[in-house]
Amino acid sequence: MKTAIVTGANTGLGYEASLALAKEGYTVVLGCRSQEKAEDAIKRMKRSEPTAKLEFIKLDLIDRQVIRDFVDTFSKQHDHLDLLINNAGVMGPDYTITPNNLELQFDANHIGHFYLTSLLFDKLDQDFET
Repeated sequence: MKTAIVTGANTGLGYEASLALAKEGYTVVLGCRSQEKAEDAIKRMKRSEPTAKLEFIKLDLIDRQVIRDFVDTFSKQHDHLDLLINNAGVMGPDYTITPNNLELQFDANHIGHFYLTSLLFDKLDQDFET
């Protein structure tokens, strides 16, 4: 079974990517900040694709502990990862410094995804032809 993680999977491109992957038979893990919004997205996807295998794990890309918790939860439930779509992000927020002492957009859109990817690296399927 193929497994994918999509960050920011409850709206926009993340939602559409998650739905498309589910239709292709992937188990899709939705990494979202809001459980309520993720569950709503899952309900909408299930209406379109009733057999979809969808899971939610809370993910906040500016909270390093939440990122570690996400990876721990994922690792307990899955032994590999075929696809990681780093989609979540904020666009044009007011200038804000995060608790990580970084500007919000840079922290969420880049550093958070980099950290997430680094923690998932050993799970990613790296068996590809060169």
